Amino acid sequence: MKLKFIALLLINFAGMEAALSEPMRAELVAYSECSAWMAKLDSKEKTQHCIWADHTLTFVVNGENISALKGGSLRLSKFELDGNDLRYDRLGNETYTMGIAPLVDSNGKYAILEIHFKSTEFGRLSSVVVEGTVELSVGEQLRTKEVDSLNIDDKFSIQAGPITASRSAPTKYNQSKSLGFDLIGNMNAFVSLIVSEDSRALKNIGSWGLGDDKKRSYSFTKPLDSKVDVRLTYWAKVRQVTVPISLSPKHITNTGINASDTIGKF
Repeated sequence: MKLKFIALLLINFAGMEAALSEPMRAELVAYSECSAWMAKLDSKEKTQHCIWADHTLTFVVNGENISALKGGSLRLSKFELDGNDLRYDRLGNETYTMGIAPLVDSNGKYAILEIHFKSTEFGRLSSVVVEGTVELSVGEQLRTKEVDSLNIDDKFSIQAGPITASRSAPTKYNQSKSLGFDLIGNMNAFVSLIVSEDSRALKNIGSWGLGDDKKRSYSFTKPLDSKVDVRLTYWAKVRQVTVPISLSPKHITNTGINASDTIGKF
């Protein structure tokens, strides 16, 4: 039977100053055979069943005010299988990548990272050793820009700190079905975008560029009228924090912990 391993990393931030001044440790606390808990993630595309993935390790970072995991920041200093270094193929290319777009829950308390090994299969964690780092963004000074009675029929631009929001150019397909917004700027500072009509939030029906740190797009159900209220929340300041990743046989204990109970609901 192929196994989906879930490694949980816990990093406790005892306030922002402590998090930035004290060295942080990442420790494996549990793993599971199945990823059913991923259905609880704050993601628009829900996982409806268990996915067996013998090429993937999933890590969870626990903290405060996490705004993003930096795409492309994953660096492994060690990836061994039964004592063999498998970080590079015969051509010198890295054998690992970040998996699907890193996910951060809407309250900034958890970040989920998948490490995908392109060609290497492993059947048991006791034969795998992983060491490395990944960078995440931690926010300071939460801010919200509110614009009421915005006429979506007019050309508009909303400046909210390092982020600029504007209406997406309608296409023949979506102009009568949805309302789109393009966000440009430092997306590591982005927290949320809420569009409302008559105090009722419009449903977010799609998002694009979740792994892009410079541009992102959102699509909402089209309002009945041409006036909407926009609420864009962002971090006025963002700091980069390097998080160590470590996995070795000494960490492996099948605790039977349900991962969804461990990390909480998203």
